[in-house]
Amino acid sequence: MAGHLTRKELKSDQVAVTVEQTVEFVQAHQQPIVRAAIAVVALAVVIGGVVFYRGQQHGARDARLAEAMRISGAPVGAAGSPDALSFPTMDAKAAEETRVFSKLQADYPGTEEGYISEYYLGGVLVSQAKLEEARKKYQDVADHGGKNTASLAKYALAQIAFQENKSPEAEALLKDLMDHPTDMVSAEQAALTLADGIKAKNPAEARKLVEPLVKETGEVAGSASRILSQLPK
Repeated sequence: MAGHLTRKELKSDQVAVTVEQTVEFVQAHQQPIVRAAIAVVALAVVIGGVVFYRGQQHGARDARLAEAMRISGAPVGAAGSPDALSFPTMDAKAAEETRVFSKLQADYPGTEEGYISEYYLGGVLVSQAKLEEARKKYQDVADHGGKNTASLAKYALAQIAFQENKSPEAEALLKDLMDHPTDMVSAEQAALTLADGIKAKNPAEARKLVEPLVKETGEVAGSASRILSQLPK
């Protein structure tokens, strides 16, 4: 991630990238859990970590979190090097992520670094289709983490709820995020995810959500237009 990006630019990039990935995930919410589920939340928290800790160093905790995030962002299958970490398999990466983030959570309980670590662990569990265990992690972060981290956890809980055909639960979470947007989950992002999740059962409500967003720019407008085109005339 470029070191010269400002907080505003990071936030803008995060919205543009994760909106499209989120819509794609929710469109496939009735299919089996795949690694793409973790990709959405992992990307968001990687960027979130940069936003949270840019300009406010926390010494050893910050350094360890940064290293753990580097592990989570490493590719699978690519040739590694000292400056370009990679893993041979998904399982190998998940095992290392679990190790480093579990240690961080244990070492710094009750801190924001600890809750970010717990959030990552929830993502690893999602990638392994361990949804009940993931729910517990995310719920704890949603209940006790800082505003930004908690919003990401609520967003992940909404995704799981859609995956499990618990639409009312997902809708409540996303509406709350729309009413209380954060740097990590914008109102537009929550609205797009909600609209895509309810478009089959409530196309009229979905239309109300996306029509104003078509007038926006970039990926927000693009995603809104795609959802709108899938609704009955």
